[in-house]
Amino acid sequence: MTEGERRTWRQIVDASYSDEVERFYEQHQSLLDESLDPRGPALFFDLAAEWGLDASSHALDVGSRDGRHLASVSSRFGCRVTGVEPAEGNLARMGRRGGGAPPHPVARGVAEALPFADATFDLAWARDVLVHVEPLAVAFAECRRVLRPGAPLLVYNVFATSLLEPGEAARLFRATAAVPTSVDRVAFERAAVDAGFGIEHRDELASEWREHTEEHSGQSTSRQLLRVARLLRQPEHYRARIGAAAYDVEVGNCLFGIYQMLGKLSPALYVLR
Repeated sequence: MTEGERRTWRQIVDASYSDEVERFYEQHQSLLDESLDPRGPALFFDLAAEWGLDASSHALDVGSRDGRHLASVSSRFGCRVTGVEPAEGNLARMGRRGGGAPPHPVARGVAEALPFADATFDLAWARDVLVHVEPLAVAFAECRRVLRPGAPLLVYNVFATSLLEPGEAARLFRATAAVPTSVDRVAFERAAVDAGFGIEHRDELASEWREHTEEHSGQSTSRQLLRVARLLRQPEHYRARIGAAAYDVEVGNCLFGIYQMLGKLSPALYVLR
């Protein structure tokens, strides 16, 4: 029996209101409001520069979504960029952002069958998209094929932790179209190695990017917390207003951010080569 189990419930309650705890509230609570200086999403670009991306490079964005990362890399490095994106809705959004056509070349295709010749690119990145891909080993092999020998693949991926309960995982993965094996760290790293990559750099981010955004860019996770509270409190109201499918997706998107703050999901940055 543990010490905690030997204690009576009365002792546990009394300890929760002890002088030591009350002194913390009176004197030191501000300690918890001090920033830990979290690193933000700019770390991704710093890592790309560190691993050789410059104005002479031709870089590939695997899963370009609305094209914002293509634009950011092109602007920052002055390099040639190409994207690949499977979702018709994302391609349409890219076109609207570009005034009718994407501002950079973007092919329609999937990571498992990239529509490019061998050894085309000097660097590739897959930022927060491989959670939707199965099988990962095939996608990794395709990335390796289109990269020059020795060129790096940068990956930002979010993983489930032991704190994510099975019921939470099932709801979250269904709503966000995440593949359970692709948010499993062991399976992810095995797939990369099986495809011929070595893991040359791994940076565990945990809640850092979320903390940085919360502190510097408009409290996006706080807004997600408030939104999901409303969505869960009056589900029929929101389903009637936005539709059942959009409702489920928005709940999932909000939880995807909140769970990173709670340690139920944990992102990491990789350099594979």
